[in-house]
Amino acid sequence: MIAWLLTALVGVVFLFAGVQKLMSWSAWRIDARAQGVPPHVVAVVPLIEVVLGVALIVLQPTAVVLGFALTVLVSFTVHLVVRVRRGDEVPCGCFGSTRRVPPSWRDVWRNCVLMACLLLSLAG
Repeated sequence: MIAWLLTALVGVVFLFAGVQKLMSWSAWRIDARAQGVPPHVVAVVPLIEVVLGVALIVLQPTAVVLGFALTVLVSFTVHLVVRVRRGDEVPCGCFGSTRRVPPSWRDVWRNCVLMACLLLSLAG
């Protein structure tokens, strides 16, 4: 039960982020491209987040789904760390246009907490 709650929490965050990107598609696309994200990645990130979010909420936590979610979060986090260390001022785009501020260590720590939730689910 705890494992599902932890994965559902991460799923809600993924789902929210993906939906926000889709709802503010233009801003998401502009910000992501300004960050150097390749166009094909820009196009699929919101869809991956929505599908992964639904899977984490609806399905029983499996190693495959949790591993994929962890891989996605690690990728996002590495990208954030690089941008924070550079002092990048382009809005993060993590949650679409709901939060138009540059990335910060707060974003990195949020992702670390989400990854910890997934790791705890894997262990449980």
